[in-house]
Amino acid sequence: MAARARQFYSDGSKLIRSRGVMLTGRLGVRISLHPPNKRRFDVDNRIKAILDLMTKSGIWEDDSQVDHLVVTRKDIEPKTGKIVIEIWPLHEKPSEIG
Repeated sequence: MAARARQFYSDGSKLIRSRGVMLTGRLGVRISLHPPNKRRFDVDNRIKAILDLMTKSGIWEDDSQVDHLVVTRKDIEPKTGKIVIEIWPLHEKPSEIG
């Protein structure tokens, strides 16, 4: 695994674990990607890493629980970028976790 990927998993896992939640059942997920600059990127290439991070961090048992997934490219967040993730049980209203 590349150093940049290891850093992504390490930093993300620390933030997510602070939430102390393990979700079960069928889930909906909304991901907003705020890139750090105007460089082109494929939205679909980001999703697998984000879903894997959620699994490794213990947010849910497995990403196969996700039945509804919405991904949106948003405004630039200069220099650092930002990812906002909302997860909800499919029978409830979405709530932001990141």
